[in-house]
Amino acid sequence: MSKNNSGIEDLSDLQRMQETIEFDKKLKKKGSIREYIEALLTALVVAFFIRSFGVEAFKIPSGSMIPTLMIGDHIFVNKAIYGLRIPFTKKKLIHFRDPKRGEAIVFMYPLDESKDFIKRVIGLPGDKIKIDGDEIYINGEKLVREELKTVPNQPGSTNHIAVTMPESSHIIQRPISNVPAFPSWQDYAFLRNKWGDHSFSSI
Repeated sequence: MSKNNSGIEDLSDLQRMQETIEFDKKLKKKGSIREYIEALLTALVVAFFIRSFGVEAFKIPSGSMIPTLMIGDHIFVNKAIYGLRIPFTKKKLIHFRDPKRGEAIVFMYPLDESKDFIKRVIGLPGDKIKIDGDEIYINGEKLVREELKTVPNQPGSTNHIAVTMPESSHIIQRPISNVPAFPSWQDYAFLRNKWGDHSFSSI
């Protein structure tokens, strides 16, 4: 860098240095912004593939699955267990297996496909389902319903309910599970449904 007779650096050289430093800063700033954008786009693509082919989160809006699922519960659904579909379509690419009796599934409500329903499978293709009052028949065989004992899990507390399974020849101890309470839970009958080798709880 040249200097004048007084020993002071030439102003044009200083200006060029300053412009070079500012240019380098702009390049680094643009590089950082580009890195952030690339990372964000990568995360969005990965999230899209996971949601489309892997798992999807759902929030339970109603009490139709109590006590298995409570209102406000968050669940992750395995979207690949039955097969793979083209995103945003109903066209299946690969079929793995069909739903089994007793499984809880999420599906689009046929009358309004913008709504997702979660229910438990009791009927399979070809089955004949008959509902007579509170009784359910599958292919002419009655769905056995055993009433479960329900009490507050602690004296004087109704935050959680202690649900006691009925005794059976296959169960020595009577397992107890706690579920969150909900308004007027005392007025509901908690049941265990049995059909063949399948059993599941309901109200």
